[in-house]
Amino acid sequence: MNFNLIQHPPSPFSFFWNPASSRERYEELLMADTPFDATPYHGQHVLTWRKGTDFWAARDPFGVAKLFYTLPDKKGTFHLGHSLCELMAQSGAGFEKIFSIPAGHAARFDLAQGRVFLKPYYTLPQSPDSSTAFDMEGFGRKIRSRLDDCLGRLLPRLGASEIHVTLSGGLDSTMIAALLKHHADKAGLSVTAFTFSVQGHDGENEVSEDMIFARKAARDLKIPLREVAITRQNLIEGVDDALRHGMDWRDFNHHCALANLYLARAIREYRDSKKLPGPGFVFTGELMNELTADYTTVEFDGADYYVVPKLGKGRLRRLYLQGMDSASRETGVFRASNLEAMEPYFAVAEDYLQVPEDILIESNAKQQISAMVGGDLVPGYIFDRKKVREQVGSEKSGGVLKTLIRAGITQDFLKRRFSGIFRIPPSLAVESVFQLGRFRRQP
Repeated sequence: MNFNLIQHPPSPFSFFWNPASSRERYEELLMADTPFDATPYHGQHVLTWRKGTDFWAARDPFGVAKLFYTLPDKKGTFHLGHSLCELMAQSGAGFEKIFSIPAGHAARFDLAQGRVFLKPYYTLPQSPDSSTAFDMEGFGRKIRSRLDDCLGRLLPRLGASEIHVTLSGGLDSTMIAALLKHHADKAGLSVTAFTFSVQGHDGENEVSEDMIFARKAARDLKIPLREVAITRQNLIEGVDDALRHGMDWRDFNHHCALANLYLARAIREYRDSKKLPGPGFVFTGELMNELTADYTTVEFDGADYYVVPKLGKGRLRRLYLQGMDSASRETGVFRASNLEAMEPYFAVAEDYLQVPEDILIESNAKQQISAMVGGDLVPGYIFDRKKVREQVGSEKSGGVLKTLIRAGITQDFLKRRFSGIFRIPPSLAVESVFQLGRFRRQP
């Protein structure tokens, strides 16, 4: 049988954080049998190319961009794509025949024999054991220099006149907004911020804490702010689309995807109303919570949600980073609205892995480091703000978690809906879709 491969659009916007990195050299290194330093090739990318009778595909080291493939169909055709729903629809394959190319891997599709070979090329570096030699001030300067360099080089390459940032008024998103504004001004680009909130219960219109801080931050950073306030009913109506495009039934990832779904729709509507060309680029504060293991279990109505494993922060950090392989709560959701999620903290992920665990366990470690990185740009009250997850909300204003749980939309409900939407057969346990944070791979 003759085998072939069809790559289904749309392909994600792909780039290296270091524009001097050569794609051609990267492809040569991936096809060779010897290990190589992948650091110059960090970025957000899916790359594909042909070499003789082989078709090659590679995902970026952290798996920001997603890439799935099917086994050959009856005609001997492999199918390759970035969205589970689109790949199933375009290929006709069942969910059980779809697998992921893992983060930090290249795949060689042997079109002569109809086989797939996965090649790992990147593993997370080890973190130091002690903080005795850790220079926090020097580390902060290094991170700032790296982010300045990456954003300064990237923005002129986007070919856009206006870019966007999601702004919760928290430290991570405000830092990105401040840096983005700083470099956009230099590049002659305009920036617009978008903030999400759920309207209060019983018809109240109480302003959420996120919105209050986002308004203050946008005002002080001189960034126009668009407020995306939706009703509880709107939120519930988006549950299935968040499952489709976020490609995850686990409650935290789904709740994030649901908020991003409405941000993406608002940004798309805004761009269409202004007749802005191109796909649109949305910068976010994604990943900093993973890099600093800054998650806590949330208690609501006597039950625990977003439960954090009982591990040291160093192990949690690695577990969270590994889990980004399957996290489409931003990239998949924004791309469904023809937008590209840009996540600059991935440019400094390896650097943050060098922060020792005993620094991470300090209650204000993130604030201290962030002050070294962007204290000259970020308003002081942002550093003093108590962390509030947008998924939880306040007593009167509605959060995603509160709204869904009170509507009976639990994680078990999401799991069943996910199984139905993707037509997962009984022979494949839905729990096996994610294995140690990664999407299932071919046995």
